Amino acid sequence: GPGRPASGITVQDLGEFYQALGREEMVWIGESQSSLKTELTGRLMQQIRARSLLAAPIVSEGELLGFLAVEAGEPRIWQDNEKHYLQGVARLVALTAPVSEMDERIQQTEIDRDLTAGIAHAIYSDADWEATLKNTAEQLCGRLKCEYFLLLLYGEEQNRFEIVCQNLPRNRRAVPSPLNALDVADVGLLQESEPLAIENWEEDGRLGAWREVLAEAGVRSLLASSTRAKKKEGENPNLKSKIANRKSIEGLLVVGHNATRTWRRSEQDLVRLVSQQLGLILHSWQQSSEIDKYQQFERLLKSGLAVLQHSPDEQSGEPISAASPTMFPELPLQKLDRNFAQHVSQTLSCPLVAVIT
Repeated sequence: GPGRPASGITVQDLGEFYQALGREEMVWIGESQSSLKTELTGRLMQQIRARSLLAAPIVSEGELLGFLAVEAGEPRIWQDNEKHYLQGVARLVALTAPVSEMDERIQQTEIDRDLTAGIAHAIYSDADWEATLKNTAEQLCGRLKCEYFLLLLYGEEQNRFEIVCQNLPRNRRAVPSPLNALDVADVGLLQESEPLAIENWEEDGRLGAWREVLAEAGVRSLLASSTRAKKKEGENPNLKSKIANRKSIEGLLVVGHNATRTWRRSEQDLVRLVSQQLGLILHSWQQSSEIDKYQQFERLLKSGLAVLQHSPDEQSGEPISAASPTMFPELPLQKLDRNFAQHVSQTLSCPLVAVIT
């Protein structure tokens, strides 16, 4: 909830302590020893009003549920047997935690199943894709209790991400489109089968190219998932400044929250499934765009051939040889070349086109 817990300590306050627990590592602070940085150690011990601390993470199915901690009012050195004992107790707690939450998980699984089934039905049966995306955004944000939904389409030629659909709080301005290209490391992370989870963007350097524009919109934590399934064998993993593989990323689904938060495994799985369903819409849009582009290029070639084959004096009925000095009296060769190059440049979205004779 928005309020502070009874202990007065939030996840954001814990910082590196929380990150170490998330990596399933034990944390100890004692006399002349600490597994954390000195500046954080002092703040943390001041908050809990202790001189020594030993903490073990409670992890179930790769998800951090909490931690067990023992504190001492005096500095002390934690022995290995004490660490092993607390770690064992934490693992026992982790084994019992899923059982106590089983009914809740089953109920939530059924809700998620109905949600994804409804989205799939709308994609295949509803011709109004804009309405489908809007309904999907509202339902997904309601399920995750988050405020931001962005569906992005990657443009390979421009090397940027166009915002196809966005759902934001009413008091926020729309995120400007397109978003900047991501660096190689971030692209590699987004190609993984699991969504990219950022719990606190102030302490996370990933997706740095989008940090400023999304933070201005109010995003503090997010999940980003590729709309394609896990990359297939044979695709190029060694990406350069521009994405080398055409099909490495087709689109992204980004959901965000206006505060720091933990993204549970079930939430990540739901976003991954929904993103792949919405990928069907993005793929159809890209195919339609490619078809339109080829048709436009075909019309361009036909119009160019028509200009070359027919002179302005065609109506007179007198054939004009290619060597005739009166051919194209209003369209000299240089102007014809320039016009043709401009059309090709616009069609291909290419800044440089040369006609070499």
